[in-house]
Amino acid sequence: MERRRGPHPGLRERHRGLSADAGAGLLSTLAGTGVFLALLFFAVHLLIGLHLTSVVTAVTWDAARLAAGEQGDRVQAQAHAEQLLDGYTEDLRLVWGPADQGSVTLTVTATNPNLLWPGLMEEVGVEQIERTVTVRAEDFDDGR
Repeated sequence: MERRRGPHPGLRERHRGLSADAGAGLLSTLAGTGVFLALLFFAVHLLIGLHLTSVVTAVTWDAARLAAGEQGDRVQAQAHAEQLLDGYTEDLRLVWGPADQGSVTLTVTATNPNLLWPGLMEEVGVEQIERTVTVRAEDFDDGR
């Protein structure tokens, strides 16, 4: 019985000495892995920064809403905000705006923790979070 040969009969004999891993070098593998990890680290840092910005914004609104309520206690609202942001950063400032009968203004400034190399944080643009919220003060008139 005669064996059938493919369209290129000598191809298998010419490449017999090469393995399946031919061309996979150590340096190119390390460089590719390093670039992948750097981009992954950058993306995780950016996502954490965006999440923390949302948290600071929500806490700012919550504290201003508490201070603008019927019992409107700024000290209690500030303690609530500091409790929610406890351990977030050492550089946390809550500044209340001027006392106005019609509204309550709160400015929260915080610094994101640095997960990247020094100096790269400023380039990303998520180093400092500053949120200012103005909420109309509630004044319930019970009709008396």
